[in-house]
Amino acid sequence: MKKFTMAAGITAAVLIGVGFLLVVAGVLTGAERGVYFDKGGIKVLKSGEDFEYEKYDIDNVKEIDIDISNARVELKASQSNKFGINVSLCDNSETPVVNTDNGKISVSRKMGVQLFRINFDLWNLFSNKTNVITVYIPRNTKFDSVCVDTSNGAIDIQQDFTTDTLEINTSNGRITVNGVTCSKKAELKTSNGAINCNGKFNTDTYFKTSNGRVEAQGSYKGRTYIKTSNGAIEFSTSESEKTYNIDADTSNGSIRLNGIKVDDDYRQRQTDASNTLEIDTSNGSVTMNFGN
Repeated sequence: MKKFTMAAGITAAVLIGVGFLLVVAGVLTGAERGVYFDKGGIKVLKSGEDFEYEKYDIDNVKEIDIDISNARVELKASQSNKFGINVSLCDNSETPVVNTDNGKISVSRKMGVQLFRINFDLWNLFSNKTNVITVYIPRNTKFDSVCVDTSNGAIDIQQDFTTDTLEINTSNGRITVNGVTCSKKAELKTSNGAINCNGKFNTDTYFKTSNGRVEAQGSYKGRTYIKTSNGAIEFSTSESEKTYNIDADTSNGSIRLNGIKVDDDYRQRQTDASNTLEIDTSNGSVTMNFGN
């Protein structure tokens, strides 16, 4: 019985491997782009047409909400006092929904109701095409919320604006934020990629990546939490060290506070501290620099 079970298992593994190779070969020779599994069984992920959308001269935007797969997202400076958006998705199998009405710019996935779905989108593994969503923002805009979520792609924010809420999330890609002021909630998360943030945060701020360096510069008040599993962490602020309680840990690496090496399990408590800094990395050095 055990030999039969083992033989059946080996046979199944071989057949799955052969099937996967055939799917890859089909994608590379111009067939459909992949497969997916849902509650209805195994289905073909068809090759779609390129999706292009652009609109400018948009007024009175208070929210940005982008939820898309396999795309780079950029928030850039507008050349006027109007907002704009450009969406360029190559061979997109599911047409996204773009909305620019009622004070909101949003891009969302049009997937319908799917309680269970595992997607093997092989086109994106072998294609050198780039999916990009760019939103153009006037200088010194005040938002209620800015939320960007992309599964595979970098997120790059290069514009001065103020927002109550900032939520940035990607699975595989770098996050860059430059010039943002946030007042109520800030979260920046990626699974595989570096995080580089320079801004003014008058609220609790959360940085997390599994594999990548984290650099945080600017003004940080409240609780600042920075975690990476594999990568160095660099924290630089104009705020005084005396205003922070600090917890910093690294398993493999050194910790430096204003250029001076300290313990790799560093704790500091201040009587009048109004801010908290928590830093944790498994493999990497930690650098903390404060103002006077």
